[in-house]
Amino acid sequence: MTPVGLCIESLRRERRITHVALSEKLGVTAGYLCSIESGRKVPSSNNFISQLAEHLNLDSSEYQTLLLANEQSKKTWRVPKTMNPDEYRLVSAVWDQLGTMSPEKIQALLMMLRMEQN
Repeated sequence: MTPVGLCIESLRRERRITHVALSEKLGVTAGYLCSIESGRKVPSSNNFISQLAEHLNLDSSEYQTLLLANEQSKKTWRVPKTMNPDEYRLVSAVWDQLGTMSPEKIQALLMMLRMEQN
């Protein structure tokens, strides 16, 4: 699952709206909505996110959370041209571990990255 899929599913369930009902409001198939929630697809535009926000009556905080989740769920990442060799090694090492890291390891890495920002 992706952050945006989890977020959409949670918001939809909180409001007790079915896939079918929400997909009809959005003008998409229920299968497409299920694909987004399960992480097989990511919304192709922020317009879709805006429509979701409107039909789910999201407040500004929920909308910002949904936008961030969508950004974090992108399947393609571009590496900055300014990366140095150490950064390439870091990204490569993390890439090799994706899908196998424990929650504790993820939290430790995130904490170390936050420390570097201060």
